[in-house]
Amino acid sequence: LDSPGAGPAASVGVYPISPSGAAGTGLDNYAISYIDAPLTVRPLPVTITPRRQTKTWGDSVSSLSQQRKLDQVDITSSLGSFVFPIGNPAPDYLVLPIIGLPLNALTITGITLTNPGLDPSASVVRSPWAITPSAITGNGLENISVTYAPGYLDVVPAAVAVTLLNPTIDYTGKPVPAQFSTVPVGIAMHAVYTSGDPTLPPTDAGTWTI
Repeated sequence: LDSPGAGPAASVGVYPISPSGAAGTGLDNYAISYIDAPLTVRPLPVTITPRRQTKTWGDSVSSLSQQRKLDQVDITSSLGSFVFPIGNPAPDYLVLPIIGLPLNALTITGITLTNPGLDPSASVVRSPWAITPSAITGNGLENISVTYAPGYLDVVPAAVAVTLLNPTIDYTGKPVPAQFSTVPVGIAMHAVYTSGDPTLPPTDAGTWTI
């Protein structure tokens, strides 16, 4: 039996399996006809999954969309797992080594990752945010069947330091609002007081909790 589709380099498609060369005793008593049969080469199933990531709320992270982010995905198949090497900078292509194929027979050059959680305003409450892969590019992709699995981005709370700037003031008979500094700078603070109207600063002398 011989077929051009039997080798590892055969692309996806249907190839003939050709029988020939029957061997045995008494075959001279037969008129042997050889009939081809089909050999179907199916695409190699490949799953692409973004790696789980973490960012701090409020951090500004450049969008992963429309960029080569191969160092942030895992690629798995029945032939094994292919984890893109992480470097600085990371290579801009991934060769899937398959025994018997030329080295560059199956090459991935890009995968689009879309992640709304990268926006600085993405909340902790909605975390984890889905990372959606799509639009694989490369060479030899007609020979694989790609399944895109979601990944996730965890948004963790940001650490905030708050300092009361005027813990001690002289009595003036007039309300003096509490003043704060924050790290990071610019976080709006709302003071609640323990005297009278909790939204108004006290006017009497004493020690008050804010």
